[in-house]
Amino acid sequence: MQTTLQDLSSAVHYLSYILGFGFGVRLLGPLFVLGFYFLLGLHVYAYFTVVLFVLRKRLGTIFGLIWVAIGLSLVYNIAFNHFFATFIKAGGPLDLKVRKKLIKYRE
Repeated sequence: MQTTLQDLSSAVHYLSYILGFGFGVRLLGPLFVLGFYFLLGLHVYAYFTVVLFVLRKRLGTIFGLIWVAIGLSLVYNIAFNHFFATFIKAGGPLDLKVRKKLIKYRE
């Protein structure tokens, strides 16, 4: 009797995982990524259509261009880091494994 209860418990646990939060987030993950890039693009569009002209009027051309360079470097950094954090497998690249082997070999 106890084994059937354990089997039933594990089956319910597995079914709750499939129908529950973990599986739902796995399915929604690509939508979250696309939503992030949509919001980032919306902010960049607003920056170039609204904020850029206000910066030029208030700060002048030189300081406005400096702030544009800072803004573009931040957007590039955010997009670059998010893209590679999304698509690189967790656990480290192969290069780190090679380094560990070399360090063990030297000892």
